[in-house]
Amino acid sequence: PGSQPTTALHQLPSPSPLLVFAGLQAQTPGELSQREGSNLSVLCPYPAEREYRDLKSWCRWIDQQCQLQVAIIGTSTYAHTERANQGYITIQGDPIHRNFSITMTDLQVEDSGTYYCAYSQINVPLKWISLTVFKGEYLFPTQTPVLFVVLQSCTSWSWTVSLCSARTMPWVSARKEKPGAEL
Repeated sequence: PGSQPTTALHQLPSPSPLLVFAGLQAQTPGELSQREGSNLSVLCPYPAEREYRDLKSWCRWIDQQCQLQVAIIGTSTYAHTERANQGYITIQGDPIHRNFSITMTDLQVEDSGTYYCAYSQINVPLKWISLTVFKGEYLFPTQTPVLFVVLQSCTSWSWTVSLCSARTMPWVSARKEKPGAEL
């Protein structure tokens, strides 16, 4: 237990084996959905027997092979795509905790796909991610907060019997309906 990263990292469990092909073990990808413009961080622990100087990488799985995005060997990092060269995809090693992290910023719909973090020159998969990036508005827009009130009216016929009805409406509408009312 040393210091923990201060950024929120998606720590997906290592999925169980599903397929074996080309001598590599494939795993069931963890599924993530992210809004366009958001950021994604993935923590990739690597086996204790691996050296921090070994190649560690972030691959996009296209046409049954690794399309290298970024890689790290020791403390040297390498960008392999335009988005990585522009700084939107980064890799950082933490040899003390035997892991490395991938950060993808300003996600775009085109970033949707299957990715995995790997080690070794042959890109042995450590963790698979199936990423879906979507466009869209927030369900609760932050620009226009809406306050709802409950309007209730009761009619009493005796000390023990009364009929009440209630309805919910936006606070602005309630003020228009009951001018001067303190809600």
